[in-house]
Amino acid sequence: MTILILLLLFCTFLITTLLGEFFLTKEKNKNEHIQKLYSDAQEKCVIKLVSVGPDKIKIIKALRECTDWDITITKNKVEAPLPAVLIVDMPIALAEELRTKLEKLATIIEIHKY
Repeated sequence: MTILILLLLFCTFLITTLLGEFFLTKEKNKNEHIQKLYSDAQEKCVIKLVSVGPDKIKIIKALRECTDWDITITKNKVEAPLPAVLIVDMPIALAEELRTKLEKLATIIEIHKY
């Protein structure tokens, strides 16, 4: 009986370890993609949020895909009084990618290059 319990605990440990590695690897790959875009970029820009579409949850998800913000920071930025500076020092390529995602959600951003 104790061997069965130990075996069950060991299997549970292996499953949680493997699942944890999977999710950590997925998050690490997302962050590496963002960091690569930041390091490769020559031109940077400021993104200003002008208007927010009706589906704030999808907007927050789209922003989190292009940034490394947690959900509370993203939610606060989306719900801030408009117009508001959303991101400073973002690469142009990532800003254009973000613009296309947000335009599909009826959200308007302005990109100011410098």
